[in-house]
Amino acid sequence: MSEDLYASLGVERSADREEIRTAYKTLSKIHHPDRGGDPEAFKKIQMAHEILTDDERRQQYDMTGSVDGSGGQQQGGFPFDMGGMGGLGGIFGSMFGGGMPRQQQRGMRRPKGPVKIHEIALCLADFYKGKQLKVQFERQKFCGTCNGEGATSFRPCDGCQGSGITTQMAMLGPGMAVQMQGPCRDCQGRGKKPSDSCRTCQGRKFQTQEKSLDVHIEPGMPLGEVLVFPEECSDHADFEKPGDVHFILQIADEPIPWKRNGNDLCATVVISLKESLLGVSKTLEGHPGFPNGYTIGITAGTLHTEVLRKQGDGMPHKGRPTTKGDALITVKIDASLKDKEVLERNKVLLQSMFG
Repeated sequence: MSEDLYASLGVERSADREEIRTAYKTLSKIHHPDRGGDPEAFKKIQMAHEILTDDERRQQYDMTGSVDGSGGQQQGGFPFDMGGMGGLGGIFGSMFGGGMPRQQQRGMRRPKGPVKIHEIALCLADFYKGKQLKVQFERQKFCGTCNGEGATSFRPCDGCQGSGITTQMAMLGPGMAVQMQGPCRDCQGRGKKPSDSCRTCQGRKFQTQEKSLDVHIEPGMPLGEVLVFPEECSDHADFEKPGDVHFILQIADEPIPWKRNGNDLCATVVISLKESLLGVSKTLEGHPGFPNGYTIGITAGTLHTEVLRKQGDGMPHKGRPTTKGDALITVKIDASLKDKEVLERNKVLLQSMFG
């Protein structure tokens, strides 16, 4: 049984594209595996987002109830459901192009290309202080000279006489035939063929373009934050508009004791039995707000696994950089063999001290 894609994103079946994208953005922050989410749940919301933001795939899913389009509709590439004609859908589909992409059979392209997702690994200091990144990459854009046609002049297609449509007869049985129209296979329904190749792109239809995106990391941005750059993907012949570029912010591995938990910063400090009894001051390196080290005072009698909370020494809040979370330091006591020997030798004294 196919997944309910709308339920996976928590949206109504009438939800528009923007509502679906908003739901995906929210859920991806929660379920991304790098944030401790369930990988299978993340795959489901990714699949739901990809299908429901593609008009043609969404329509196919709504009609068949199946992700792969096999929920009862005949396959074979014909641009409409053959209904009660059984396997003839595949026959008629092969007559008019067979494996030709559906958007070409319809003489149109899909509205927008798929999302391209990239992960950006940032160190803790980048999330704490913010950062400006310049991401450079190459993309394919329609040739400006021929507008992605691959040619600057055309001639009418001989197969369809320039109409883009051909008519064929199919026999349904003795004395019974049906006349069918469909996109011309020779010109893929365009009605024309190139007379020459574009000199700028040599008929490739595309040109390589250098692109640079300025990525602004605000102080306090959460792990899994999705930064969206609309229509910055490569052009594609199957789509009217290029897809969006999504950057997902992740944390890089660092040899520091601090780990982020929302807006709090957590660390563990190990002290000896003597230090736990008498008190001690410890300095932890790697705190992005304390470049000279973060010093914590541990009072006498601190217990094993006790958590010391220092308000305002954590991560800044997004949009409110002067408001910060807390620093949470877990104290662990490591009693050495020497410590244990001292306790054994002074057992009577300790019993008198503690009553």
